[in-house]
Amino acid sequence: MKKDKLQQSADKFLSQYDNQELRGKMVQDVNEGNELVINNAKRNWIITVSTVLLILILAFGTYMLLRKTPEKKHYSAENQITYNATVDEISLKIPKLNMYPANIALCQRIDDLYYNETLYYRVKFTSADDTETFDLIIVTNPEYQYPFSDKKYDRQYTPLNMQYTEHCVFESGIYAFNCLGEFTVNGVKLYINYEGLELENKSNFTNFLDQCLSIKQTH
Repeated sequence: MKKDKLQQSADKFLSQYDNQELRGKMVQDVNEGNELVINNAKRNWIITVSTVLLILILAFGTYMLLRKTPEKKHYSAENQITYNATVDEISLKIPKLNMYPANIALCQRIDDLYYNETLYYRVKFTSADDTETFDLIIVTNPEYQYPFSDKKYDRQYTPLNMQYTEHCVFESGIYAFNCLGEFTVNGVKLYINYEGLELENKSNFTNFLDQCLSIKQTH
């Protein structure tokens, strides 16, 4: 009897020990599993944040690149339309330029229909006897490049601070002058294409300009 009781007590003790060891192992396994889940979650979060930051950096870089290199506009002659204009309208664009209306025969504004922008103004000056005329092209759109043919200037007209060149053809006793020039007023580029007929080999170009244009002097 005594031996049986000792055996039962020993078995009960061993059973309790096995259960405690098993529980300890289970708790350790659970803790290790939780730590693995937490580590995986941290790694996935870091990967996600890094990916989002990389996308934002690339998007911002692309935006800045496109902002610095805007698409160049292509103005086509087919999209140009002409409207009547006034000297007052042009004076708002270039207030320092005086245009005397006595010799003005035509005043126009040329717009681009595709971009809905004004490109330039054209003012035609003509003398009373029709022997002299010139077109004044006023390019108020800084993105538009007016197709002007002559850039090899060899003369200077000081009152307008204008560079120009002069060509002459003699035919049938008449001297035909053609003068091309350009100057800038209020940051606006202006071009002149002059034609005049003379009986002598002497151009009246600058004298006719004095009758038509001047620049307001600032004090």
